[in-house]
Amino acid sequence: DSILNPSCRFLFATRKNLEEEVRKKRFSEDLWNRIRTFRISIPPLRERPEDIPYLVRFFLDRYSSEIGRTSPELPASVLGMLMSDSWPGNIRELENTILHTLVSDPEKTLQISSFPEIAARSRHLPSWKNVPAISTSKRIDLDEEIKNFAKELVESALRVSGGNKTKAAEYLGIKRTTLTYRIKELGVREEKERES
Repeated sequence: DSILNPSCRFLFATRKNLEEEVRKKRFSEDLWNRIRTFRISIPPLRERPEDIPYLVRFFLDRYSSEIGRTSPELPASVLGMLMSDSWPGNIRELENTILHTLVSDPEKTLQISSFPEIAARSRHLPSWKNVPAISTSKRIDLDEEIKNFAKELVESALRVSGGNKTKAAEYLGIKRTTLTYRIKELGVREEKERES
C-alpha cells in the first residue's frame, strides 16, 4: 500500500454574491476564505453574443455525435437570430435548445423554424406583421418591399453588433464591403460602434 498525494483544483460556480451571503450569515465564512483564492467573473450570455457561434457549433457537434446524426448546417440568418436572443436561462438554455432541435428536426440544414420559441421572441428579425398582404384589389411594389425588408435586416444586424460592421456583415452572411454598399444604397442610418 502506498499513500497517494493528489494534486487537484476545485472550481465552484454560483450566481450569488458570496461576500454578501457571508455578511448575512447565509454562507460559511470559513469555507468562503478557503475557496476565494481566485475569482473569475463570467458575464451572462446576453452580454457576450460573440461567444454564441462557438457554443452553438460545440453543442451541435457534441450532441449530433451522441445521437448518431450528421451535424447540421446553420445559415447566417439562423445564427444571427440565436446571437440576438437574450438567453434568460444562459448557457444551459442554449445547450438544451440545441439538443431539443437536433432531436426534433432531422433536416441537414436548420432553419429559423427549427427554433420556434427563439423565433417567437427574436429581436433580430424585422416584424413579419409589416409584410403586406397580397390582394387582387391592390398592387404592391415588390422591389420596394424587398428594399424595405433588406433595410430592416441591415439595421437589425447593426443594432445587434453594436454598430460593428464586420460583425454585422458576418451575421448577414455577406462581406463587409457589401454591407457598406448596402448601407449607402438602402439609406441606413448608422449607429456609432460601441466600445468593447
